[in-house]
Parts: sequence; C-alpha cells; structure tokens
Amino acid sequence: MPPQSLHHRRTHNLLLIARLLSLRDGVSPFTLLLDSLSQSARPLLRGYIRRQQSGTRIIFVSFETVVAPEGVSVFIKARGKELAGLQREIGGAVGGTGSNRLSPRSS
Repeated sequence: MPPQSLHHRRTHNLLLIARLLSLRDGVSPFTLLLDSLSQSARPLLRGYIRRQQSGTRIIFVSFETVVAPEGVSVFIKARGKELAGLQREIGGAVGGTGSNRLSPRSS
C-alpha cells in the first residue's frame, strides 16, 4: 500500500474513533468491541475509558482477556459460562449488585 494511502486510512480511522467517542445522546449504553491479532481494540477501549463521564460504570465482559483493563468498574470472565448464568451476572452488574467489583488498584 502506498504511504499516502496508508496515511489517509490512519487519518480516517482516527476521525472515526473521535466521532464514536464523542457521541453522547441517542446511543446505546452497550458497546461491543471486537479485536483480532491484526487489529486490536485496546486503543479504542482506552479512549472510551478515558472519556467516560464521572459516575459512569464500565462493565467489561471478557471471553479471552485475563486481566481487567485499568478504569473498568466491573470485570466479568465469560469464557466457559452458561448463557443463563452469564446473563444473570451481567444483569447483576448493570443493576449494581455485581459481585465482581474491582477496587481501583486490583486487577
């Protein structure tokens, strides 16, 4: 890929991410971030966490991540869990009764 095209794609991606992160009204409170070996969602996740409004809780449902990202309020390990149990755990976290709360320093 020519350098100019790569630069254009990166610029476009940064503008798209900035727009996604700035949306506040009329958007779903649930955001699904998928990543792969070729494109990590970590920079986007860090942007969401950094721009969160005070009092906002971030519930991180992980199928592969072992350590909770910094700034996450609730970390739920979903791998190997039955769907009904996972739904209860997420519902409890959304309702504020989640048992997987993290202290600011724990991981």
